[in-house]
Amino acid sequence: MTRTVGDAALMLDVLAGPDDRDMASLTDEPPSYLDNLEADINGLRVAWSPDLGYLKVDPEVAEPVRKAVDAFTELGCHVEEVDQLWDDPTEMHRCFWVSNFAGNLGLLLDEWQDRMDPGLVACVRDGLSVSAAEYVRAKQQRLNFYAKVQDLFTRYDLLVTPTMSVAAFPAGRLMPEHWEQHAWDWIRWAGFSYPFNLTWVPAATCPCGFTPDGRPVGIQIVAGRSQDLRVLQTSRAFERARPWADRRPAL
Repeated sequence: MTRTVGDAALMLDVLAGPDDRDMASLTDEPPSYLDNLEADINGLRVAWSPDLGYLKVDPEVAEPVRKAVDAFTELGCHVEEVDQLWDDPTEMHRCFWVSNFAGNLGLLLDEWQDRMDPGLVACVRDGLSVSAAEYVRAKQQRLNFYAKVQDLFTRYDLLVTPTMSVAAFPAGRLMPEHWEQHAWDWIRWAGFSYPFNLTWVPAATCPCGFTPDGRPVGIQIVAGRSQDLRVLQTSRAFERARPWADRRPAL
């Protein structure tokens, strides 16, 4: 959403806070993210997971991220590589994803599907096959999964992962050409973000390196519930340790 961490903090200063029109908004006014952005992250406990224990990652992505993790050690954090954090929640993620699109767009297919993205149509059709009972079971699975994510943050202050499993690929494709193909399932290559979307814990992505042919690679920084400021402070420290804002693609 923004090019620098400072701009992200400024954006949140504008957006964050209580609003009776949004039942999911904060109940109290948060402190200024921008005014509190600069912080020493020395001593923070960082869990480093290269694949969350179940995701495939391209080597050209994995290597820059692994090197970038050294920055947290240099900044004084206690970094520990972790293996299996929780069972693979991908099927539960898919249930919510396709059900959402089916509920919002399913009634529009008859009139509009010829002018819709084919991948979106396939996603909606998958969602139409999900039963109410399956959806309710997924809701309980989500609560159980939230408990596991929160348990991680009783032992660590931060979790660091790759942002994506792949680097940028042509805009006309839904799946990278060298991956197993599917009619729509981008969760396969974007699976690092969904666990934290579903559990409402804050996460940020920061550029951390480049593939051999110059495409950017991101590192994801995650913290526990309502720890948005910690995510931003850590991202700011990483941005200073591994600056990127001066890098722009040739146009």
